Amino acid sequence: MPSVAESIQAQQCQLELKTTKTKEINTRDFRLGRASSARAGTRSTQEVSTSQILLGSGKPGTLELEGRSLYIECRKTESGIYQLIFSYSEIYRMKVSSEVNVKKGESVQIAQITNDLASKSKTLGLPQSLYRDVEGQENISYELKVN
Repeated sequence: MPSVAESIQAQQCQLELKTTKTKEINTRDFRLGRASSARAGTRSTQEVSTSQILLGSGKPGTLELEGRSLYIECRKTESGIYQLIFSYSEIYRMKVSSEVNVKKGESVQIAQITNDLASKSKTLGLPQSLYRDVEGQENISYELKVN
């Protein structure tokens, strides 16, 4: 017979959110004078962070991504498959959702989910996770894994 702690743990979903930011910066130096020179270069950086998320089975949680709230609900089925339900709730109680079934240890690319949600409602969805300016570009990807 399982203990109370084991029973509660079986009803929880342990998730890991991995955020990867890559930046590419282009530089150009021009020097005029006695010794004139021109130099160009590219510098790339990558930052990876992980967050642990613990959700009660069937209880919603929120991921804050690029200024928007993505709601997530996790349910563990009898067969050990995890049902992840993602949604946005907007003004006027409009709600769209997307569902994914994964096994323990599998990852889900959040960009696929947000694109699916955006296609269901043209007024919803995260902007593309690409930022560009004169200096270079930044790309952010989010990966969610059930642990």
